[in-house]
Amino acid sequence: MPYATDAQRAYTAYGQTTNGLNFLGQPMPTWDQLSPTQQAAWTNAAAAVRASADRDERADEPCTVTADCPHCPDGHPNPARRVWNAHVDPALTDGKPTRIIVGRPAGEHVAKVDAAWVYERLSGSLHT
Repeated sequence: MPYATDAQRAYTAYGQTTNGLNFLGQPMPTWDQLSPTQQAAWTNAAAAVRASADRDERADEPCTVTADCPHCPDGHPNPARRVWNAHVDPALTDGKPTRIIVGRPAGEHVAKVDAAWVYERLSGSLHT
């Protein structure tokens, strides 16, 4: 089945990774069963990831954080080369989701510089 959008592809990949369960451990609805707001949240998240990949000029540069961080024995590889997970926070403001939670897949430590890198991409503050 072809995917109509990057958002559907991301949503499907999330479900494949979690055996079809959402962050509460409940069965995930199909894409078509999501509310327009939920679909928009996934679409915006996918667009932010695509935009950051399209305009990341630093992808081949090494990370500037020193390798002696006691929390990161991997020596802080470039965040553009790492795997990140994201989900929409269930908390609502005025009935709408307002936050996307981003982290490392196995709950690994995230350096402040990596968190800033993710924030810059999701907020659209980096420009080429």
